[in-house]
Amino acid sequence: MKSSQYLLLSVACLILACEPDPPAAQPDGGRADLDAASAPDAGAPPDAPEPLRDLDGTPRLAPCDDTSRCASDPAWDAGRWHFHFACPATSIWRVDVTSDDASSLRVTASSGVTFGESPSSTSHALTFTSHEDAGLCTATVELPRAGRFDIAIVQLEPALDDAGCDELCLADSIAGVERGCDCDRTCHDACSSLGTDCGLPCNRDVPGYACPFLESEIAASDDCTYYESDDGAFEHFGRCYRCGDGQQCCYSDGRDNGSGSYDLCPPLDPGDDDPDPNGCSGVFDHCDCDVVPLCGCMAESGDLALCGECIGEGNLDVTSCNAPGDDGTFCQRALDAAIAGFSWCAIVGDVDRCLDLPPGF
Repeated sequence: MKSSQYLLLSVACLILACEPDPPAAQPDGGRADLDAASAPDAGAPPDAPEPLRDLDGTPRLAPCDDTSRCASDPAWDAGRWHFHFACPATSIWRVDVTSDDASSLRVTASSGVTFGESPSSTSHALTFTSHEDAGLCTATVELPRAGRFDIAIVQLEPALDDAGCDELCLADSIAGVERGCDCDRTCHDACSSLGTDCGLPCNRDVPGYACPFLESEIAASDDCTYYESDDGAFEHFGRCYRCGDGQQCCYSDGRDNGSGSYDLCPPLDPGDDDPDPNGCSGVFDHCDCDVVPLCGCMAESGDLALCGECIGEGNLDVTSCNAPGDDGTFCQRALDAAIAGFSWCAIVGDVDRCLDLPPGF
């Protein structure tokens, strides 16, 4: 073979050896490389909706009456629409939303607390009481698709000031706490403000307590009299009044301060500030007319510890009038006397019987 022929044959073989195999034909006549390039991404579902955007609808709110703000639009964009509004602690609100298509509603505080949620629907109404110290809330309407919705943010009750909270706590401590008031600042232990833990209940915890909230009301009552000597005495503080049914009401800054009480066994001795209707105003009559019946009444009710506090067992001596007979057993003996049929608490209606101590007492 001539050398020129051999060279041409070698070049042809080299060219043929470098050519890749042609693409395999597919059953439908297509090509595998083109089909793979045009196939959708296996990691993303077909027709997946775009994530909802966070949108601020607050600038669209406008007054719809004196206590409400509203917004309405026939063509809101799809998204999570946030409406920010002031919600002072203890105020009560309602948020209403209606939409042509399904939407959802959530109300949150700036602290992250959720006040209410309403799932997917065309109508929502959430009522809540704000306990938010910062006083800022957000109503969020989630609109999956563009369309119409209307929102109304309505204040049902304004926030309470300290006086309003005190009044609610004194009248109904549970309702006060639910409203978001700080009922601890009002009264739980009537002696706490005096630096003494005397174990006595606050007025609102005593059955029968019914002091008016304002001092002006009780001062105008013919049944109640101001007692200067009660100011700071025992568990009471402020300006105190005694009423004929045993009620004692005390006031600071013209408002009930929670340190009054309703005596199960009201004292017979009205003290030095009023005429004495029961002959108990003598120098040595205080114990017989007030302390002994009152502590005996506590013992009769089954509260021996409070009876002990009443007579001051830690300070008793043989000359004390606070506990006749054996000082150390007065409360127990008073309870025994009550079990035997003698009623200390009947002093309210039968003075003679109550002061006539049982034999051997």
